[in-house]
Amino acid sequence: MNKRLKDTLLNISYFLLGVMGGVALACILEWQFTKQMEKRGYVLEYYWRKVND
Repeated sequence: MNKRLKDTLLNISYFLLGVMGGVALACILEWQFTKQMEKRGYVLEYYWRKVND
């Protein structure tokens, strides 16, 4: 395999790895964020009911 082709393939694979890593990270962050927001939502709802009783 000539060097230029090898470098191109390496670059493409690194790029794909980076994209996949970025997507995975975004999914994890979003999941954590929605979990946190759910918790806060429950807490807010609880206080709201307590206040409006």
